[in-house]
Parts: sequence; structure tokens; C-alpha cells
Amino acid sequence: MQTGRTSWLLVMTFTLVGTSSCHRSFDQVSTRPTTPGMITRADLEKTSYSSAHHAIESLRPHWLRYQGNATISNPNPLPVVYVDGVRTGYPEELYLIPADDVDTMERFSPADATTRWGTGHLAGAIDVKTRRGRRPPGPVNGHGAAE
Repeated sequence: MQTGRTSWLLVMTFTLVGTSSCHRSFDQVSTRPTTPGMITRADLEKTSYSSAHHAIESLRPHWLRYQGNATISNPNPLPVVYVDGVRTGYPEELYLIPADDVDTMERFSPADATTRWGTGHLAGAIDVKTRRGRRPPGPVNGHGAAE
């Protein structure tokens, strides 16, 4: 009976010691972005970025890489960019958006982007919500891309 109690106490002691050593202090400030699919205002305020594109290059570079399903007509699909709900084009449009104007940026998979905005999202989408709720400067042609 005594050996059972001793074994149980040893197991509990090692469990408590093991979990307490893995615990992360609340005082530590994380330099990692808050969520993998989103960049928030708090993420952007940690460092100075000149544009939304530069922020994504630094915080989530995989968002800008070719990730879609290639077709004969589109061998290197890129994610479609939406700013405040309006389709503006492709990732190069992110250079036109000052990082200070961005509230959040979210990456959508091809399936999620197709569900939300319809077809034409072979590489997904990047949805940018600005602090002012406006589009970047510049005219937009009939296909939703900046001219």
C-alpha cells in the first residue's frame, strides 16, 4: 500500500514540475504575429513598415509566394487582394497601401476565397481592412484591378 502511494506522489510531483517548467510567463512579450492567418494593428505597431506589402514580406512572407493550383492559362497564380471589400488586383497593389492605414490583413485559402467572393481565386486572397475604410488611391478598371 505504501509503495502505491509513493509511486502516485512521484508521478504527481514530476507532472507538476514538468508542466510548471513549460509554463510561459505572462511578462514575456511575443515577437511572433498573433495568428497565422491574420496580421493585426498590434502586429504592425511592433515595427515600422512603409507599406502593407512590406509588412506581409516581413511577418507572413508565405502569403506572397505562389501557392495555388496552376493552369495552362495561369501557370503562377497569385492571391487576389481585396481592400475594404473591393477587389483591387494582386499583391503588387499592396505597395500602394501605407502600413499606417491598415487595421487588419487576413489570408484566405482558395476554397475560402471562392466561397466568400466567387471563382477566380486559384491562389486564395488577401483581405485588407483599413483604419479609414477606404480603398488605396488610383482608378480601378472594369476587372477590379488598378490601372
